[in-house]
Amino acid sequence: MSGLKRIESLVKRFGSITLLRAFSATGLILFSSVITWLYGMDSFGQVSFAISIANLILVIGRYGSEYSFFGRYFDLSSQGETDKAARVLFEKCRLSLILSLSLAIVVVPLSFSSIEIIVFCFLYIVGFAIIQMVSLSHRVIKEFYRSYLFEAGVFFVFSSLIFLLLALSGNTNDVFVVLSACLLAYFCLFSLFGNKKLLQGFKLSDESEGIKLSQSLKQDSKFLAFTLSEYVLFWGIILISGYTLSEYDTGVIAWGGRIFQLFVFILAIRNSVQVPEILASNDIKQSYLKVRKDGVPLSVAGLIVSSLAVVGVYVVADLDSNTLVIWSLFALAACVRLYFGPVYHIFVKFSADKQVYTNCVLTVLVCVLCSGLALSLSTGALGLAACYLVTWLVSLIYADSQSLGGHYGRV
Repeated sequence: MSGLKRIESLVKRFGSITLLRAFSATGLILFSSVITWLYGMDSFGQVSFAISIANLILVIGRYGSEYSFFGRYFDLSSQGETDKAARVLFEKCRLSLILSLSLAIVVVPLSFSSIEIIVFCFLYIVGFAIIQMVSLSHRVIKEFYRSYLFEAGVFFVFSSLIFLLLALSGNTNDVFVVLSACLLAYFCLFSLFGNKKLLQGFKLSDESEGIKLSQSLKQDSKFLAFTLSEYVLFWGIILISGYTLSEYDTGVIAWGGRIFQLFVFILAIRNSVQVPEILASNDIKQSYLKVRKDGVPLSVAGLIVSSLAVVGVYVVADLDSNTLVIWSLFALAACVRLYFGPVYHIFVKFSADKQVYTNCVLTVLVCVLCSGLALSLSTGALGLAACYLVTWLVSLIYADSQSLGGHYGRV
């Protein structure tokens, strides 16, 4: 009976989080489907490229603070010092916005000539530089519903509905004009319902304890490597293809990334249940190895389902063979990722082992270098996808072996 009670408590604790993650994670997939259906693969590739650049700027602007800076926010909130916590949030939002805008002013105009795309990128960067920080502030104190209320995934659901309504009314404006309008509407909703903590921090900003910029950057720098490696996982290949391949090829690769994201959502559900059990055990490494065995049937099942799905889409949509192979490669890489389970959650997010962070840096560099090699050989989208995914999987295996070589006690 104790085992059943334990399962019941886990379900109650993480069930709502899983539902919120499901809504957030599937938002981008819904958005991708709507844009591809209404505007075609070329436009979807262009939109994905613009978002990949904006997300890279946001990752650098946050500077890894989601894993270090908000530890201080959690400490202050748990001690009942809400005013100080609000000041911490405001200071971090301001710093993130300054860093993001400084980078955007240089990168965005050099990447695009269309004023519509440039406006969209700046709106996206400015809005989510603030919104993502506010969402994280709710997440660290376990206000999960508030955390996922204003997330990028929810925005993509919101904008998808707008696109569908416009399509039903026969209105097909420029995709980036509609997206910019959706961003403005979404940020207005956030201003009305989601910025209470931010305003509180702004009012008290004169009383800020004044964390020095150099001190903050030094604290967060080691976590930037991990957030960049996460970016490489979801967006890096889209960024590279956007600069080097056609818009259509970029769209095909971006859809491969969405296939991968579906599997990562399955992984998130698995981690929601298994990570607390692993971290509560006396021997974290052995608990992780035991849990990883469960990933074998899950990976096999995922491979079978994904193969049937990809072949079905290929037949119905009458796609070329290269597209089928590219999507199959992403599905295969996702199945391998399922096998390793919560390796990054256990040994990176919580343990912060230096070897793993070194691997994160190597992952970014090796994926970029190998992608450059594939492109120099004129292998096209298929060669880029194959080379990129193989090098990423090798780095994942290496990270797993390095993580298991460390010593971890009870967290």
